[in-house]
Amino acid sequence: TAGQMSDYLTSYGIRHETNAPYVNTAMAVAERVWRTAWSIARADLHMSGLDHCYWPIAIAHAEHVYLSRPHQYLSMGIPIEVVTGREVDYSVFRAWGCTAFAHVSVDDQSSRCRGRGKLGARARQGRYVGYDRSSATYLVLDETTGDVFCSSQVEFVEELDAY
Repeated sequence: TAGQMSDYLTSYGIRHETNAPYVNTAMAVAERVWRTAWSIARADLHMSGLDHCYWPIAIAHAEHVYLSRPHQYLSMGIPIEVVTGREVDYSVFRAWGCTAFAHVSVDDQSSRCRGRGKLGARARQGRYVGYDRSSATYLVLDETTGDVFCSSQVEFVEELDAY
């Protein structure tokens, strides 16, 4: 299978290089990227007060933030813009872990036995935990259930003492 992998990489113009195991200095650039992503995720988790079990979501958000800022090795270009050719929309960025109120759809409001209907809640409270780039929606964590759901209609409370 090693020969097949080499052929596959070569067919796509990818040069495969190996290094000695457990020698971090050989992968200095990759190690710096990981260190930066973990620093962002650690700060997000600390500032939000969310449990450390949400670290995978925090890392995904950190990666998005990291790839959306200028990089010196790209002559201050932005990786996402270089790869996609589209400009980054910074207006969608929010403070990770801030309180978020996601609009409740009409289908969710229709059940009168759950206290919804005309006088029911029009929003579902949660915490902002990221941005789903594939569907251009926000990711909101429902802390009572631990579920993460997508919503395009969200109001945010980003003041530091609010979350």
